[in-house]
Order: sequence, then C-alpha cells, then structure tokens
Amino acid sequence: MGATKGCFCNFTVTLSTIKL
Repeated sequence: MGATKGCFCNFTVTLSTIKL
C-alpha cells in the first residue's frame, strides 16, 4: 500500500509541475 501511495504522490507532483 505504501508503494501505491508513493506512486500517487509522485503522480500528483508531476501533474502539478505540468500545470505550472
């Protein structure tokens, strides 16, 4: 579950970067 959460967090960061 931790790995999934990490992937989700990474995805959110990537999305934020693209938005910026």
